[in-house]
Amino acid sequence: MNKKIFIIVGLILILFCSVLAISSFQTNPTELNTNFTIPDGYHIANQSDNFVLLESDRYHTISISAMDHDTDRDVLRYSLEKSMYDFTYRTNYTKGDFDIEENWYNQEYQRGILYFCDNGEELIVINYKGPLDVDLEDSPVGVILDSLN
Repeated sequence: MNKKIFIIVGLILILFCSVLAISSFQTNPTELNTNFTIPDGYHIANQSDNFVLLESDRYHTISISAMDHDTDRDVLRYSLEKSMYDFTYRTNYTKGDFDIEENWYNQEYQRGILYFCDNGEELIVINYKGPLDVDLEDSPVGVILDSLN
């Protein structure tokens, strides 16, 4: 059963990255500025010009993707809903130069927060996820958001 869960989680992560890559490719991606602060307990597991995947030892991941400002959030959110993301809560706020939209979600064996960070020139999408029992209130993404400005 545990092997099945890890396979499902892996496939969902691959699907999410593929959706982001396709969306980025179609909208002329911006290069991701990697001068952001990596939260304590995380390390870079994968990286390209417009994508960084951070992992922790606690089965938590943070994926960061830089996209063109014209990327349609609704289309991206709809694609994720079709791949078993159940969005439960949305909130908006401003942090530095960025307008932030937080989208809390549950997935089959995970939960997380999808952040759309828009500064008028680019859209940075950050996906923080972990096991179902993770406390999302303690999201380490705030450290990244503070360093993007």
